Amino acid sequence: MMSWQPVQADGLEQILTLLRQSQSPDTQIQRQVQARLESLNQYPDFNKYLVYILTKLTDEQEATRSLAGLILKNNAKSHYEKFPDDVRLYIKQECLLALGDRSPLIRATVGILITTIITKGSLEQWPSLLEHLYSCLDSPDINLCEGAFGALQKICEDSADQLENAPSQPLNVLIPKFIQFFLHSHPKIRSHAIACVNEFITPRATALMSNIDLFLENLFQLANDTDSDVRKHVCRALVMLVEVRIERLIPHMQQIIEYMLLTSQDSDDAVALEACEFWLMIADQPICRDVLQPYLDKLLPILCKNMKYSEIDIIILQGDIDEDEHIPDRIEDIRPRFHRPRTRQHTQNLLDHNSSNDQLSNTTDTNNNSTTATPPNSQSDQHLLLDDDEDIDDDDDDDDGSGGNVDQATEWNLRKCSAAALDVLSNVFRENILPILLPILREMLFHTNWQIKES
Repeated sequence: MMSWQPVQADGLEQILTLLRQSQSPDTQIQRQVQARLESLNQYPDFNKYLVYILTKLTDEQEATRSLAGLILKNNAKSHYEKFPDDVRLYIKQECLLALGDRSPLIRATVGILITTIITKGSLEQWPSLLEHLYSCLDSPDINLCEGAFGALQKICEDSADQLENAPSQPLNVLIPKFIQFFLHSHPKIRSHAIACVNEFITPRATALMSNIDLFLENLFQLANDTDSDVRKHVCRALVMLVEVRIERLIPHMQQIIEYMLLTSQDSDDAVALEACEFWLMIADQPICRDVLQPYLDKLLPILCKNMKYSEIDIIILQGDIDEDEHIPDRIEDIRPRFHRPRTRQHTQNLLDHNSSNDQLSNTTDTNNNSTTATPPNSQSDQHLLLDDDEDIDDDDDDDDGSGGNVDQATEWNLRKCSAAALDVLSNVFRENILPILLPILREMLFHTNWQIKES
């Protein structure tokens, strides 16, 4: 094991001071700190100092420690191949030792750093990693188990192809292990385990397809899990399975449809959104008419109810009105925006994860050599880091080629997904849905609640 200590105590304190100052809201101070941090990057040991702060200074503020890790992640992303061998070795060693840190924020930062190293190099260049993470899963220390699972989830998101094609075939061992943890007593572990396996549904990984029956058996046991993240991943798995292995679901289709009807009304909008994706996916399948026909009288009212404007929608719409009511609408402002390009969920998850990592990091310079990162110095920032693969969705294209940023008003949400599902189902069932749909629409159009009427 490599031992290293800061050579100069005042050098360590200097870096800590800069990290603390970088959390100042004063942009002038931030620019000064950025310049000083960039100048430190010329010293090979600077990255050792950063990982030392991240992993060793447990009495330091979480935000400062995490910021050191994110700066190191940016450095690795920009020029990991130029790191001296001893620096690479020390970073890897300390990351593995910090997986069980008592802080969820630090564990998440370590996981991001690990997956960045893998994407910049390869699994073969870190041969002990997967074996170490695998062994940590059985640890009685829940922090260590969760930290290892968090890192594995990020690796599965970012390096699924490497895992699938590695000569050692690690998925043959990992997939059954992940499935085993579906029934773990800790909800965060269950959530990580399902999310890991979900990354291999769309690519039809051989190791998963050979364990598909065990996967489904354990997945169905989580249908009514009390944790919303677990239910969300269950819905996501079923949606992807409709696309790639629907023949495995057909014997259970009645129960799945009834479950999705219930979950489409979940009190957690993120769960309900995942469930509503099921109706979009099943509409593309040849069995759609046969399996959904008996449930239209239950499904259509749910979709219509979900089209009601939420409180957040109303706030956003009111803000838009206040800002541009005097400006004439453009064509792209008024054309329908219900449908987003429907990409595979695996790709979407990868984009979500990359988007969140980049938003945690400060913008790099044009040469991609910046060493600074935006500190998670608020509760919301810390939340984004803890759930970096879930909470930031990448911009949905409207196929207009504009490349502009998409604001909250155009983001994919439960209301838009429900409207899109109603649209595609109308194309499938055509006039057959009118006896059910027209009375619902009539009631909504004449409803005294304007939020329902305008939906």
